[in-house]
Amino acid sequence: MKHHTQLLSVTESIASSLGYQYTNVGLPWHHSSVGSQTSGGESQMQDTPMYANLETLTEPHKLTAAMQCVVAVARPMVQGKTNGYKEGPTHVIPLLLATLPGIDPNDIRKCFVTLQFISTFATMIPFVDSSTASENWKDLTEEEEIICLATADFEDFVLQFMDRCFILIENSSLEATRLEQEEGDKRSKIENMAECALSSSCTALLVQTSPDIFKVKRTLI
Repeated sequence: MKHHTQLLSVTESIASSLGYQYTNVGLPWHHSSVGSQTSGGESQMQDTPMYANLETLTEPHKLTAAMQCVVAVARPMVQGKTNGYKEGPTHVIPLLLATLPGIDPNDIRKCFVTLQFISTFATMIPFVDSSTASENWKDLTEEEEIICLATADFEDFVLQFMDRCFILIENSSLEATRLEQEEGDKRSKIENMAECALSSSCTALLVQTSPDIFKVKRTLI
């Protein structure tokens, strides 16, 4: 019961930050006017507090807290209408793109949280360009059409992600903050954590990308 109450609290918090009202029944969130879709299919949800926190440069604690909240409800968000939150999947791709600046070699904590965020969603969704799906399926809902069109950004996301990972490796300041695990060990704890975080994130993306995107990504390696 205690864990259920904690989950409801986290869910209500993230729902509010995304511009939704939590109904306390399962996970259905009612969309507010702030995050409504325009007639042209463009999303206005970037105006919500959640996206404002992701774009902040002076308050990194808000950024990491926001990402951790989203990770806590990642599965129901991806499952969408299965959990009564049909708009949930429309947030996934914009959120992934918005978190890329979090891969910052100057802020290791923020970097780890960002990599965890990306890894979590990467294990739940295929990175496939389905932007032309509406040409083959005429019965798509409005949310499904928005999601399919947004998948055109997957290739750009993957390329930006890889670029930032390479920058992280090249410009890492981990050596200056070495925390030796034990005498004679040449590897620090934080170096091991960074290596594991990068490895898991890159592996998740490699496994989930389509052959076309994988080929493009392979040219960078």
